[in-house]
Amino acid sequence: MDAFQFEDYGEYVQDLAKQILVNRGVNAEAMLDYCEKLIERGKKTNDNKLLGFGYYFRAENNYVLNRTEDFLRNIMTALAYLDASGQWELLTRAYNLMAITSLNRGNAPFAMDYYLTSLKYCQNYGLYEMGTIININIGMLYMNCGDYQQAARFFEAGLTLLQKYPEYPGSNDLVFSANIGLANTCLMRHDLMAGRSYMDRAKKAVNLEEDPVNLLIFHCFEARIYQEEKKFTLRDDAIEKISGMMNMEFPLMDIFEDIFRYCELLLETEKYNELWVLLNKLETFTKQSGIHNLEKRILGLKIKYYKVVGENAGYLQAAGLYYEISEMMEKENTYIIGKMLNIRSFLEESTRRQQEMREENEKLQHQSQTDALTGLANRFRLNQEAKKRFEEALTKQIAFGVEILDIDYFKQFNDNYGHQQGDACIQAVANQIRSLEEHPGVFAARYGGDEFVLIYTGYEKDEVEALMVELRDKIKGMGMEHRYSKAASVVTISQGACQGIPLKGDTASDFLHLADEMLYQIKKVSRDSLKVCAYDPKQAKSLEGSSDVDLS
Repeated sequence: MDAFQFEDYGEYVQDLAKQILVNRGVNAEAMLDYCEKLIERGKKTNDNKLLGFGYYFRAENNYVLNRTEDFLRNIMTALAYLDASGQWELLTRAYNLMAITSLNRGNAPFAMDYYLTSLKYCQNYGLYEMGTIININIGMLYMNCGDYQQAARFFEAGLTLLQKYPEYPGSNDLVFSANIGLANTCLMRHDLMAGRSYMDRAKKAVNLEEDPVNLLIFHCFEARIYQEEKKFTLRDDAIEKISGMMNMEFPLMDIFEDIFRYCELLLETEKYNELWVLLNKLETFTKQSGIHNLEKRILGLKIKYYKVVGENAGYLQAAGLYYEISEMMEKENTYIIGKMLNIRSFLEESTRRQQEMREENEKLQHQSQTDALTGLANRFRLNQEAKKRFEEALTKQIAFGVEILDIDYFKQFNDNYGHQQGDACIQAVANQIRSLEEHPGVFAARYGGDEFVLIYTGYEKDEVEALMVELRDKIKGMGMEHRYSKAASVVTISQGACQGIPLKGDTASDFLHLADEMLYQIKKVSRDSLKVCAYDPKQAKSLEGSSDVDLS
């Protein structure tokens, strides 16, 4: 994610995007100001890309500042613009933030839904970095819900993605997180040997002495596994190390679950002094964050602590607060669920509209490339397909053939039977021509009037001739009356074709010129006939300008 995606824009837009990223996580107010300016420009120019970028980072900023209402409003607006402009990485990040918001407020089902949506985009667009993050986050969610087998599956999926894309910044931290996650699932299942193995892998992934956050997470796990192994001296050493780090500032939101599980260990092992210091620190943080679900969980630990040490006054006070927060959470969850449902409804409607637009565009594209009367490819599509198939034949040095045909004495048919019957005749012939497309490597198109062109890729000269005979017999076999033909009493066709292996400097039109020449020659001799020639580049070049047919 960088400002280079705006390199096609002017300096003003490029600078705004750059400043948003520079001030991200550093200067919230400045970042919001730059977002406002980018959104303003996006509105003036009706630019989905600018609007998606601006609204996303405005939402992210409000997320960091814990302004839930502003976050939800901006993220909902950003989603539609990000989808419309194809900014898939930001879209996955948006769903990730929505999942974290839902989870922090105690709504795991919504969180899972958003995580899985984000993961789908990661898989569709090869976003390995975000895919790793989302897999790890889903693993954490399953672990917190007690489904350790599923948790391990997603942690492993994150590590698998890392192997595909190992060099981006922060990959070592993700290796650490995934392995610590796997170590935790093993610990929860009392598989201590596997847990220690993953713990060692996590330790090797990063330099713990240079990263206090990962070091704290590592010591928290260390203390817990030593407790399970009944290595109490080593456990106490780890607890002492953690206590010595408590005066440092940490992004507690990122390590909350690790610290919470460590607090449960302190309660279990009667390390009440260490527990009390940590609970007060966490309580201050949760109050400042305004996330009642986290505050409620800390109060739950405090209630257990008061009960164990016999502090009835503290127990009753904490229990009362716990009840009050539960009521507040119920109201908050009702509000959040309403907002999330609105977002989902909005997204479903947006998806429906985009699908309708895609279907309409596909329909228009199909119409623009399809002959209205016959349903075969039209001249425009023929030119595209001829060029593509010719380049394939030239590159692979395989056989390439072109056939041009017309309906014998079609003018007389049209003049005497009428235009409506003339159209019916063209449609009937086209249906028989279309049947040849069942053969692999055969493409058919209406060239104009009663003329049609077929392209044969990978067919030798005798194979092209055999298909031409098959087509001639099918059309004659229809038995469509043509009393005004000098070739037969039914509708027939005349066919010319050219086949060979193209050389450098040749074109599909060279083959068509020779095919048209074959058609001209056979019609002079006898209608209801066909003629195929081997490709001769000199003869083809000599025919340039002498024929009305062309593929370009």
